[in-house]
Amino acid sequence: MTDKRMEQMPNMNLNFNVSEPVEKKNITTFFLSSIEKNNNKYLSLSEAMDKNQVQISEVNKKGLLTKLSVSNKSSDNIIILNGELIIGTQIRQDRIVDSTVLIPGYATVLINTFCGEQYRWSPRLSNKISTSESLYFSSGRANNAADINNKLRKQCRIWSEISEKISDFNVKSFTNSVDQIYKKKKVNVEEIVNFFKIPSEAVGVALGINHQLVNIDIFSNNCMLQIYLPKIIRSIALDSFKKISKKSYLKKKDVHRFLRQIHQANKQKRKVVEGTLGEELQFNSESVAGSILYHKEQTVHFSAFVKENKTTLPQYEYEDKAA
Repeated sequence: MTDKRMEQMPNMNLNFNVSEPVEKKNITTFFLSSIEKNNNKYLSLSEAMDKNQVQISEVNKKGLLTKLSVSNKSSDNIIILNGELIIGTQIRQDRIVDSTVLIPGYATVLINTFCGEQYRWSPRLSNKISTSESLYFSSGRANNAADINNKLRKQCRIWSEISEKISDFNVKSFTNSVDQIYKKKKVNVEEIVNFFKIPSEAVGVALGINHQLVNIDIFSNNCMLQIYLPKIIRSIALDSFKKISKKSYLKKKDVHRFLRQIHQANKQKRKVVEGTLGEELQFNSESVAGSILYHKEQTVHFSAFVKENKTTLPQYEYEDKAA
């Protein structure tokens, strides 16, 4: 039997309107809007933390590198994004969230994580926990999306990616903390973040570095995009500093090609984290990889990435009325 979600996914993406490109330094953004209305409201992890409506802890006293316990203390659903950085001294080390999850009200679940602080495995005297102002590097999120099965290989690669960034930016971190990389480059990054203004109708964003599209993130509504865009910009900015180019040649038609390639990628259902809401559909091809989390027939979060070894996307012949 053909999966209904797989049939609906291409139609949904083709309904997006793409804005004109906006450039800052070597980063280009395109904002995506949809004629379909989705007013579902979720609490972001940072909102829930600010309101003391979520509790995050190790799964037990010894801890487990690949898991964290998350307790939703509110009646609202809480969304936690793939690449979200959970940091602090209350847990044994900083963590990188594996996949986007939607946690129902008053539920406690174990979410999948990776280590983002290689040389620490102990809580400290202070009792702090928070979410970083940045997501994991955009290139790292792309690699995680493309390599879905081998957790050990993913973890080793993540440690290597963090070590490389620490070396590139001359970061002093005795524990190889991923969050320290953002803090080192904060002044440079925030100049880029503050430049981009989100249109009121936008629900998603496509981003590129130099002449290459990198990723797309789409949310249920404009409110969620407003919350998460700064984190997404910070994550791509950390990848952009070593790829300086004088001019971007990205156009709206490049975003439509990206979406078309996603439509044609192989798709499969992925089991969501036990106790969480929704259904997850993953897609993968030679050029792109990503996933979409649905709940009640509507998109919660859609993320797609151009694979790092691909410098261009395949060309397609189609009528681009918006270009």
